[in-house]
Parts: sequence; C-alpha cells; structure tokens
Amino acid sequence: MKMHVPLINVVIGISLICPSVQFFFMEFKYPTYYTHSAITKEAVARAAVSYITGNPPDAEKSAVAVLDTIFGKDETARENYGEVVDLIISSMSERFREVYNNPTHIMADELIAEGNSYLIKTRQTIIELSTKDKLDINFIADLIGRYLLTLQMFYCNTNWVEIEHNKICENLGMTDKFDVPLSDADEASCRNCNEKKEGDCKTNLITTKLTSGYLELKTRGGKGGKKPWNTNWQDVGKCSHGGTLDVSSDIPARGGINKETPEYRLSPHYFLHNNSGNAAITASVHFLVDKAYSNTYYKTSDGLQILNRLNQLTVHGGGDCPEYAFTGLQTAITHANNGSCAFLFTDADPKDYSLCESVGRLIEQKNIHLVTFLTGNCDRKLEKGKSSDCIQTKQQPIRCPSHRKKRSSSFGGFFAGLGGTIIAAPDKEITQPLKTLLEKNMDIKYVFIAKKKMESNEFSFPVDAYLSVLVIEIIGTSSKSDIQFLDPRNVTKIFSERDTLDYIGRNTFIASIMNPEEGMWTLANYRQSTWFVQVKGQGDLKIKVKLLERFEGSLLDISGKPVSGHSITIAVSVTGLNETTQLESVIIYSENHTELQRQTVEVYSDYKENIAVADFMVPFQDFWVTVEGHDDSYMFQRTTETPFQPSVADIKILSDTGELYSGMISNITCNVTNFGTKNETFIVTAVDDLSYLTYEKTQRLFIPSRDSEIITFTLRGGNIKSVTTVKISVNTTDNRLLQEKVLKYMVAEFIPPTLNDISMSSMCMLESMNFENCSYQNIGLNVSVQATLGLQTVYCKPNSIDVEVTNGTDTSLNNIIISGDCCMPTFRVFIKDTKGNLVQKFFDFTDGNTFSKVLPTKQIIQTTTIQKRSPHMTSNKNVVIGAIGGGVSALVILVLVVSVMLSMKRKTKKYSAEDINIKLKN
Repeated sequence: MKMHVPLINVVIGISLICPSVQFFFMEFKYPTYYTHSAITKEAVARAAVSYITGNPPDAEKSAVAVLDTIFGKDETARENYGEVVDLIISSMSERFREVYNNPTHIMADELIAEGNSYLIKTRQTIIELSTKDKLDINFIADLIGRYLLTLQMFYCNTNWVEIEHNKICENLGMTDKFDVPLSDADEASCRNCNEKKEGDCKTNLITTKLTSGYLELKTRGGKGGKKPWNTNWQDVGKCSHGGTLDVSSDIPARGGINKETPEYRLSPHYFLHNNSGNAAITASVHFLVDKAYSNTYYKTSDGLQILNRLNQLTVHGGGDCPEYAFTGLQTAITHANNGSCAFLFTDADPKDYSLCESVGRLIEQKNIHLVTFLTGNCDRKLEKGKSSDCIQTKQQPIRCPSHRKKRSSSFGGFFAGLGGTIIAAPDKEITQPLKTLLEKNMDIKYVFIAKKKMESNEFSFPVDAYLSVLVIEIIGTSSKSDIQFLDPRNVTKIFSERDTLDYIGRNTFIASIMNPEEGMWTLANYRQSTWFVQVKGQGDLKIKVKLLERFEGSLLDISGKPVSGHSITIAVSVTGLNETTQLESVIIYSENHTELQRQTVEVYSDYKENIAVADFMVPFQDFWVTVEGHDDSYMFQRTTETPFQPSVADIKILSDTGELYSGMISNITCNVTNFGTKNETFIVTAVDDLSYLTYEKTQRLFIPSRDSEIITFTLRGGNIKSVTTVKISVNTTDNRLLQEKVLKYMVAEFIPPTLNDISMSSMCMLESMNFENCSYQNIGLNVSVQATLGLQTVYCKPNSIDVEVTNGTDTSLNNIIISGDCCMPTFRVFIKDTKGNLVQKFFDFTDGNTFSKVLPTKQIIQTTTIQKRSPHMTSNKNVVIGAIGGGVSALVILVLVVSVMLSMKRKTKKYSAEDINIKLKN
C-alpha cells in the first residue's frame, strides 16, 4: 500500500479552511531568492507532509525533500502531486501578468484593507466551489493560485515583517480586522533614504502602523503624481515601493520598503528578504493546512515484464475450439492481490462456463478489475465494441445466464456477465490497445530520445546507459526486410528471445531491445521510402520542458502557444542524472529532425533536478525540444514526445469582470495581434458551456502584419452560483487553431455597486503637472452609482482627496462631492455596499504627461515633526450610509451623482492661476 496524493485531495484540503512589485515569480540565476514559485512549492510540500504524516515537517529540512522520501519509488504519486503544484503555480503565473494593473492585488499604495477584502471574497468563492457535488478542480486550483499570489505579496510589499518580525498575520484573508492599525491618510510613514547606497534604507520607516509602498513602474507607463505629498513634510512622506523602475521613489520619502529580492538596488529592504520569504511560506501553509482526505491504491510496478512474458507465449495442443478460459481466470485471480487488474485473452468460447458464477464471486470478493481481450470465438463472428481503460472501481454485479451452452446476447458473449472492460479486436490489431492499456494502468513510462520524418536511407541516434529498454516505432512499411538496425559496433542487430521486432498492423513496426549497448545506433531504410520514426525507451533519466517568457524581470510560463519570432527561455528539468553526467546543449528540431537552433545551456540545481536553461527565438514551424549531454564518453539525448506548435497570432485578455451577476451584462475585452510577416484574416470565436454569451460570438478580423485589434464579447449571468467556462479561440480561415484562452466564472449571489463615469473635465495640462502649479487647475467628473443592496461607504485613495456628502442622508443620499486638483491627477474611487461588496474605479487626468519630481523651493526651514493635519491636505472623510433595514421588501437602487471638483492651494508658483485659466480657455 502506498500513499497517493491526487489533485482532488490536496485541493479539498486547501479549500476546507473555514468552520517588480513582489517576489520574482521564477528566476533560475538566483537560486537563493524567495520567488513565488519557490515559496509555493515549499508551502504546498509542508502542507502535504503535515497532511500525510499528521505532523508538521522539521523546520530544518526542506519539505520538498521530506515529501520525496515519502513518495519513495512511487512515481505515479509523485507525478500526481507535481500536477497539483503545476496547476496552482500556472494560475499564479497567469495572474502575475495582471496584478500590475491593480495595486489592490499586490497590497501596494496603502491598499491593504482593499487587498484583504479581495482575499476574503476569493477564499469564500473557493469554499463555495468546494461544496459543489461536481468539483471543478481547475477552477479551484486557479483561485487558490490567485489567493496565494496576493497573500505572499503582503509580506514583501508592506511593513508587516518590520513590525511583527517572524509572526504571520493570521487574520489576513479571514476577517477585516488587523492585528496592527493601518497608517492614517495624513501620516508620514517613511523618511528619505538613498536606495542606491547599500544599507541606507534600513531605518527609513518612522511608523509602527501598517503601511505599504506606493508604486509607479516606468515599464507600465508610470507618469508620477500618484504618491501623496505635503508641502509641510520635509525629508519625510509616504513610503515608496522602491527599486530602479519605481517612478515614485524619487518623491519624499525617497527610497522604499520592498523586500522582494536580496539585492539592495532592487529592494531597499533587501536585508529582510529571507524574513519576508519565510513569512510568506508560513502564511501559505496556514491557508493550505486543514482537513483533507487520504487515498490508497494498488498497482504492479513492472508492466514491461508482462509485455515480455506475453511475447514469449506459444500455442500447443488443441483440436477443438472451446478452451478452459474460466479455469485459467480462476487460477490467476486466486493468486492475485486484492484490487488487481486481471487480463483475459481468448479467441474461443469457454468449455467451463459452469465456473462463471464462482469466478464472478471471486472477482467481487477480491475487488478484481477484469479486462477481457476477445480476438475471436467459435462462431468466427467477432462483434467489435468500444475499448476503454481498466477502470479501478467496483465491478458491476455479476450476471451469469443459467443455460451454459447459450451464448449471451450482450456484447462480449459468454464473458459479458463477468463485467469489467471488454476489448474486441482481431489478433493482428490487439497490440496497440494492449499497449495503451498497460501503459495507463501498469505504470509503464517512456522517455523520448528522437523523432524523425525519415526520407533518407539512414537515421542515427544515441543510446545511453540510463536506458534499460530501447523502443523504436517505425510507421511507413509492412515488410520486416526493409528494416535494419546497426549497433554501435556497426553490427546488424538480430532480434530473438527478449528482443523483438513486431508488426502491429497499419504499416507499423515496433522494435524492443533490452539493455541496449551504449553508443550511436543506426536505423537503415532499404526502400528509402518515407518513414515516421520515434525512438523512446525506459530509464531513470527523465525530462520536463517549460517554455518561459520575461515579464517585468521575472520568468513566467508562456500563456497559450508560443508566438513565432518572439524571444523565449527554454528550461529543461532533468531528473536521474549521476554526478559525472554533464548537460551541455538544448536543441530545437523540425519534423524531419533538422536542427533549427542549438544553444549552450546554463545549468542550475533544484533539489534532485538539474535545470538546463537557454534563450531561443520561436521558429515559424512546429518544433521539438531536445536536451543533450555526455555521460563519460557517451552522448545522451532526451526530447519532447509531441511538438510545440507556434502561432503568428496572440490574444490577451485586457479586462474581464472576474465574476458574473444574474441577469447582468458583463464584458470580456480582448486584444488580438498578428505577429506574422503578412496580413492575415482570423476567425475569433467565443463559446461557453451554459450559453451565457450573447450577441456576436464569432468575429472575422482582418489584421495587417504587426498590427492588432480589440474586440469584446458579452455575457449575461444566469443562475446564482452556477459556473461557466468560456473558451475564446483564434483560428485561421481553414479552422486551424492558433490560440485559445479559457476563462471560468461563477455567478455571484449579489450584484455589487456599479460606478460609471458620465463626464470628465479637461485633463491636467503639462504646465500643471508639477508641485509649483498643480493647485491652480481644477479637474472634475460626474459619476453615477448604482447599489442594489444599499450603499455603505464611498471613499478615494490616495486619501488626500476629500469626500463630502452634500445632499440627503441615509438612503436618500443622491450627491457626493470629491475635491482635489492636479496635484493628485490619478486616484481611485471605492464604493462598498451593505453586504461588503467593494468595487473601485481608477481615474487618470495626466493626459499622458509626466508629473515633475522637482519640489518647490522652501521659504522657511521646516522640522521633520509630523503634523496631525496639513492645511494643504485634508483628511479623507469616508461617506458612511446607514444600512437598509430589513423591513424594506424590495432592493433599492441608489443613483448617485458624484461631482469631483478638485481645489487645493499652493503658495509657490511658476504660473499664476490666471495663466492656467487662459491656457484652458484657449
């Protein structure tokens, strides 16, 4: 009995937990960094060890190593567990691309309470999905990845670690109460420091309240003016995120507090990188560990021996047609372990049908999973049926007809009453279904060495000491005399005994060679016709290939198909190497095994894996990835089983609602780009499994080379808590799939407030985009707000923008005034209803201009004393509206007109107010 950690168990354990702007995502060059990928791997491993053993892992040991010891030789359990981790990390990788657009999801810009609300809502969705009868494992894993990404960012982007050291915030994502109070709007939290000088920012924090750094990335179009600043602050201010790409870090308080790397030029609080990484792991485990289920399974460990034994079977005796099939089956089951798969091969009716019921009872008692291969019967009338895998579940009740001579009318004849799986095929066609079934159920795993469309008369390939079995599949000939194998000594291979060359039909031969000699082997094609050849085998050396792309300094999994002409990083993880083996190159090959590109690799170690990493340009044709190296004097190769299929088209989701609402319209906006060298016509289609999509579901786009087009699909939510899957595909005009995006939505129970801008004033002029003149230009907008559940609060962030109620109280509220000026040209408006649903909208009045970092000249030398309230910066007044009472029978829709009239004053000026007004009029 071996412990098995299938995806569903880990996911259920994760979900039942109730009654650069962050760590790099992945970075091979810096193995000591705490990246999101490394943090998540270690956290899930710790959770799994605790779940399996009932005890937390030793803090001094890597949980990944402990878990590997638990798995032992159980490769199936190890692979299933790896699939769990890959699903979660893949979700985090996809979400990583989007978080820069929303500081709430990265806990930046002092949006800590808002980020916590997002975690609470996401956690609740995970719980709701986990209580459904039919679990959507991919959707749950996706949400877990989103949750963990934001959770981990809390520890590198806020000052929690500086305040609480090694503790975690146990309330985070659970309640809206924090163990530490949040920083006030008019409170400076940092003092100036020089982030370019190592260690200079160690003491730049001046608050013991919870805060996070403001961030505006140059690479994301940061224009400045986002971080609040007060003329009465000197050498102090709100904290910045910091790092070379942060525009805000040059405005007081200069420097930053991020801990995402141990490099001071990137992370001003680099010295706390390990602390924040460990806290992120502990917090992730805290989220993951709870009730879960255990599962066991039984398997034979060497399906290859079965294949070899079957190849050695011979026929003797006979004379009449029927055989003692049930006697043989009874003998096999008697000696089999409980829960085994039993395979019955026969081309005849049974002589001993009287044993049917006793054999049936034995099958039920020992929970045997029967697979019957029928290649014929005594009537010579073989009825073919559908084959399937060996299903390891309880057998159907045994039904043996009473008349032993009468053949059963159901498919499978005399053997149908035993239940299980029946595969009917002529003996010449039985090899492939047998091979497939054994591979899937008997733990036969292949490694792949080479694949070639062979049009010449010879094909050479390397064989190494890691291979215990060499298998070559040849498609394109029905004559054994066409095929010749030459071993490394240039001697023709003779097939006999254990080594076989079998014809399996459909112009296909399979050669199997036990313990092949190391060196270069050669396959000769005497007819010189076109063959498709795949060289594979069994052995300990295995690979896993990832295609990655650079994004904001991190390596992320490529989303969808690789795009031709784009730069990518190929990472090949190799397990099973001994110490003398060297990884040297990664090669990409075409279909006919033509070498397209070859790169020397950098090799990094990750526990038992060696990872070969190199950069490539994606070709304009299908390609296979091969890693190459040497073991002593012999070369070895491992390649991907199937090709990567590049695309000239790419599709990116620009915006989507994240969830649907019953009866409400929601939009998915996509950007389709043609990266090809010629103009193309694409067919873009959206489908969903619950028919929530409306209007145009298929759009035909003509896109010139290197150009793009934005399109929108519309959905209307249906039943509350229903889950729909939306697939958006880009195809050629002949229906060849180029790219596909899969989105999942759950219909929320309540419709949140909606905020729609009606009109906006003039944008801030270039002359106003500095601290000297920003107070002389007012900007404004009108906004309508709908809240079906009643409005609770309205506020803006940065909090330096004032919010006031001008008309009405409680439910009669109909007007909100938000005041400020071009000194704060970008801000977010937040609206929360009485059910706690929080929505936000970002407003940008910069008009694409960059806010000047030059500060006004000081007339009077100021102290660094923090004033409770600046005359030029009002404290934020959250508009709090009383909850709608239970006596109201219908939902009330509040339509609020929000006037934003910004009016802050500055004394020092370069332009006068009149100058600004004249420019506005002109």
